Amino acid sequence: MALQSTVKVAIADGPVALRLLSALVLGWDALPLETQIRLLRDASLMHHSFPNTTMLPKTILAFIESHKEGPSPSRP
Repeated sequence: MALQSTVKVAIADGPVALRLLSALVLGWDALPLETQIRLLRDASLMHHSFPNTTMLPKTILAFIESHKEGPSPSRP
């Protein structure tokens, strides 16, 4: 599946988008590892088909870690 752009969020929809992002971040550790990997991959490939697969996943994970409740449990 080719991801070619980001979702355009109208100012009026900003609070809904922020709630969705907050739910994703706060529930991150409850997501299966495969889902986390897919979301990181998809987010890295969004925005006009410009892949940023080297640094962006680390940046996204750093954002999640700094905003969610508590550290991630160890993964095998």
